[in-house]
Amino acid sequence: MSPLTPAAAARAAAELAEIPVAEAFAFSRAGRAACLADRGAGLGVELDGTPTGLRAGAAEEAQLAVTGDGRVLMCAGEPGAFRITEAAPGRGARTYAECEDDLVRLLPGLVVGVRGEESRLWAPGPRGLRELARLPGRVSGAVWVTPGRVLAVDLAEAGERPSGWIADLTRNEYRRVFHIGPASEERVAACDPARDLMVLTTDAHGYRRAAVARGREGRVRFIPLDGGDLPVDVCGLAPDGRIVLRRQTGATGELRLADPVTLAVSPPLDLPPGVPGGPVVTGRDRLLFPFSGPATPPGPAAYPLDGGAPELPRALPGMAAPVTGRRRGIEVLVHEPQGPQTGVAVALHGGPVGQWSLAFTPELQLLARLGLRVLAPNGHGSFGYGAAFVRALEGRAGALDLAEVIGLLGDAGEPAVLYGHSYGAYLALLAAAARPDLCRAVVAVAPFTSPRDLRREGADAVRRLLRLLGDPPSPLETRDGPRCPVLIAHGTADAVIPVAQSEELARRLAARGRPPRLVLLPGEGHRVRTRAAARLLYAEIAEFLAGTLAAASAPPPEPVTTASRLEGRR
Repeated sequence: MSPLTPAAAARAAAELAEIPVAEAFAFSRAGRAACLADRGAGLGVELDGTPTGLRAGAAEEAQLAVTGDGRVLMCAGEPGAFRITEAAPGRGARTYAECEDDLVRLLPGLVVGVRGEESRLWAPGPRGLRELARLPGRVSGAVWVTPGRVLAVDLAEAGERPSGWIADLTRNEYRRVFHIGPASEERVAACDPARDLMVLTTDAHGYRRAAVARGREGRVRFIPLDGGDLPVDVCGLAPDGRIVLRRQTGATGELRLADPVTLAVSPPLDLPPGVPGGPVVTGRDRLLFPFSGPATPPGPAAYPLDGGAPELPRALPGMAAPVTGRRRGIEVLVHEPQGPQTGVAVALHGGPVGQWSLAFTPELQLLARLGLRVLAPNGHGSFGYGAAFVRALEGRAGALDLAEVIGLLGDAGEPAVLYGHSYGAYLALLAAAARPDLCRAVVAVAPFTSPRDLRREGADAVRRLLRLLGDPPSPLETRDGPRCPVLIAHGTADAVIPVAQSEELARRLAARGRPPRLVLLPGEGHRVRTRAAARLLYAEIAEFLAGTLAAASAPPPEPVTTASRLEGRR
């Protein structure tokens, strides 16, 4: 193994921190693209690569929309205090609307506000929001059947899951059109009145399936897809009426087209390895969507429906290209080291209902730049492998997934660095405590002390998930806990896992005589989204691992014998 110098580690961290990673994409049918990115001055909204003047906080989850007349809307805030700002051609950013609702959604040609058990629907006009209707229930999605008049809405009545409804806004009438049962979730994903067609989704079979229905027939037919019980997203209708489908199959994503009459499904569209994200918008003659590949940060992409070559964001030189394969019954992405190998790392994703994909992942690229051979497993609980694979962790978290991680560590051939985010950080600490002989160091980003503690302090969605996982142990329940060097990093504005969890974890480890390196990321949320936070975090990881790996690769001191002591006195 070659030593990693602090200077080389610092250079690798600095280079990766300067790569902007865009998110929250929105498209107009005319092909205009908006996104949220940090080009060096904090998170800002861009339209076709040009700053609009709209800005978002590091911990804010923002929604974007591009109107037909070229305006960009951004919605951000918290329950009871949402703010919609606007950037229009020829004038700067301004406050567009303020909403005291529990939840606000920007949808194509529509703004939805939910307060209690009532939803308000607005049209986003040039001068502000114009109220269209109020519906009893919680609206979570909508598509226009007849623009300005008739909507298909996904609406949940009190105590129920969403089902598909038709709302006639001119007559103030609404009726349910798609409902299977109280335990399932049904949605109207697309409508084509000219063909008397609705495209629907339901999870009544244990995973999300797509179906078509014709109003006069009243019969629902499911779209057949190979690959087993993988959930599918309906993204809309192409100009020729074909249904646009998006699906994650293992670590890669795919787009397909389905005939609404025969239900025949095309092979995956010809895209390079990577992930086509959402939303997918149908333009005049093309599909518009964000795309990311192993060396390609997320950016707007276009797929011409006339058979031309896709337009994709630019790939960056010098990035590691992961190879996927199966180990111990699970898919593992392997990033080979960039340069001489300094060691092995096992990287664990959050969730645990998440995954490593072939999208650009700066943290894995950083580990490879530091000379580590990176193994990124999609163990049980990861999506992209079927419903049974996801549900396998119910009641078995901290046991089944821990065994998979320990198996990979044992196969590594040497003690490995463990990297993890969120639940992955907890699992990394748990593995280090269970098998200290297999772990060289732990980098834990946004960890928690134990699921039991997080049930009291975490966000509502986190608490609901933890109830399904059973009662996994704490990494601090072993006699000593992790014995290797540990770096803990956490955003101070994390609303998912409070930063107090990391502070308490650091305190307890220090009380055991093993104080970790604690890095607080000011103003950052659950994910690293700004360049300032990336610079700080990547620099700390690089310095920490350079020191840890150097200490591990240093030759052991020469044993001092009585004879050598006597020779030293001569």
